[in-house]
Amino acid sequence: MILHDGCTSKPDTAYVIFLQRTDIEIQINLRDTLLCSGNNLCYKAKVSGGDPSKYQWQWKDMTHNNILSAKDSLVPKATQNTKIQLTLKNGCLADTNTFNIFVNPPLKASILTDKGKLNDTMVCFNQSLKLYSSGKGGTGTGYNFKGYLDKTLISNNDTLHYNIFDNFLKSGGTKTLKLVLNDNCTKDADSVIKTIKVI
Repeated sequence: MILHDGCTSKPDTAYVIFLQRTDIEIQINLRDTLLCSGNNLCYKAKVSGGDPSKYQWQWKDMTHNNILSAKDSLVPKATQNTKIQLTLKNGCLADTNTFNIFVNPPLKASILTDKGKLNDTMVCFNQSLKLYSSGKGGTGTGYNFKGYLDKTLISNNDTLHYNIFDNFLKSGGTKTLKLVLNDNCTKDADSVIKTIKVI
């Protein structure tokens, strides 16, 4: 801007420089993802445009209305289904990306009899007791069962009817039966413990 007054011999000049920022854009493609319970997945945002020194990040759990991170990365632990929104602001510019994390249910182990779930129980001396392992959750496949009588491994499949168990039923006493369930994906195993007393 140049200022003249019709009298002063030297005009005055002022300058303003306008810098046009380029649009910011989140360049990674955040897609809906299926995770096994307890696992982590690292998300790292990649963007273009704007002034990187003034980026403002926000990862938000839209399902539960929580802020998860204010950095360019997020490492969520898979515990439940969640809708996540990534927002990047740079002054008057902004871009968002929304995606879902779907989580397989956690593992659930059960010890079954012919009549249903086994509870803490008493059986008569030398009585037959057939027990079976059951699992739910996870991917629904690839279950790995380990059955323990006190701390002795008696089974690594879905049947808990072996010689060690049969001998216990013939000898009497009280023991703890423990079933541990894993699969090929879920981070945390599940276990169930029952007490069996032979009268």
